[in-house]
Amino acid sequence: MDIKLAREVYGSVWMVDHLTFTQYSQMLSYFSNGGKFEKPEVIGNVFGVIQQDQVFKAGRIKRMDAVPAGTIAQYNFDSVITKNGGMSHNGTKTIAEQFIEMESNENVIGHIFKIESGGGSANAIKYIREVSAKTKRKKPLVVFAEDVMASAAMYIASDADYIIAGSNDAMVGSIGTMIQLDGYKSGTEDKNGKRHLRIYASQSINKNAEFEKAINDYNYDLIKEKILDPLASEFIADMEANRPKITATQKTGAIFRAEEVVGTLIDEIGSFSIAIDKVHELASQTSNSNSPKGVINNLNSKQMDLAKLKAEHPAVYQAAKTEGINQGTTQERERVEAWAVYNEVNPEKVKAGIESGKPMSAKDMAEMNLQIAKGGQVEAIEKENPEGTAKPVEAKTEAEIKAAKQKEEMDNLFKKEDN
Repeated sequence: MDIKLAREVYGSVWMVDHLTFTQYSQMLSYFSNGGKFEKPEVIGNVFGVIQQDQVFKAGRIKRMDAVPAGTIAQYNFDSVITKNGGMSHNGTKTIAEQFIEMESNENVIGHIFKIESGGGSANAIKYIREVSAKTKRKKPLVVFAEDVMASAAMYIASDADYIIAGSNDAMVGSIGTMIQLDGYKSGTEDKNGKRHLRIYASQSINKNAEFEKAINDYNYDLIKEKILDPLASEFIADMEANRPKITATQKTGAIFRAEEVVGTLIDEIGSFSIAIDKVHELASQTSNSNSPKGVINNLNSKQMDLAKLKAEHPAVYQAAKTEGINQGTTQERERVEAWAVYNEVNPEKVKAGIESGKPMSAKDMAEMNLQIAKGGQVEAIEKENPEGTAKPVEAKTEAEIKAAKQKEEMDNLFKKEDN
């Protein structure tokens, strides 16, 4: 254990559940009495990315251009949360650095915090929250809690856009602060005749007052008033802001089974694959919500069911039928329908996508949404300029020129089909 970590774990304020603290305090006692820990071969809460095949690839990303489009960044909190980390886990300062790198990478569509932690040091929270808070990032963040997400871990998770617990029995909550102090009463003498004295300067009458009153007089009022209560109040206020449906009981430090707090502390109980899907869903919504004024922001206006697809675009429908849409497989039907949603945006791309047998990727979806945005921008301009008074508008960028050309081609295509 290095000096930075030692300073953090001994005598600092903790946001941790009682089981984690009991286990951790026993390890610290062992260490302080001369015990040694073997250095693990692999850091526990390793960072990595989830690519389009949904396979997790661990390790720090050294080349930003090595991350493929549609990637989700995954950060594992599977140990006691500390600022500096140690031999067995990364600290929040390191995780925050990784988060910043992935947030700025255009090929990363969002983030997942995979949590299996009972909490940790109060000092560690701010580093990750400074970059993962909703006001600090543009990409979606989803949390997946396996068996325990308590105290500091719950605090970190509250900044997410969506929280999923892995089972009904996952333990969630423990919102609050605590501290453990060890020391001898000043002026005492042990059985070996060793005296324990703490002497302060004449001017330093209030130095360490919280500690001295707790150790010497069993008076905890100052340590609560000056240290624990302010941190707990800030914790609760942030939870109220991030999870507005939190109940009064949930703010008292109690811990709950996940099924008891759906809709308040968490949003859903489900699998890790659902968390991955949620990132894709939120990434798509973010893309739509960033469209300029006058753009069609709701895909419902562009959606097309299979009956309409067959009637208006038989070639695309035939491709869907050839690929097994009528064979009754739910997975294949969902794949084809995902492509068909965008048929009015880019029929050729949709037809090719269906015939490829591949699911629609996040990159495909983003490109389609961009076309919708550009098309909607042109529509808005046309509405603002009555017929006969419209002024020619020159596209300022290559993307705008391409979008306008695609819209014109689609309009011509649809006119031919109508005739």
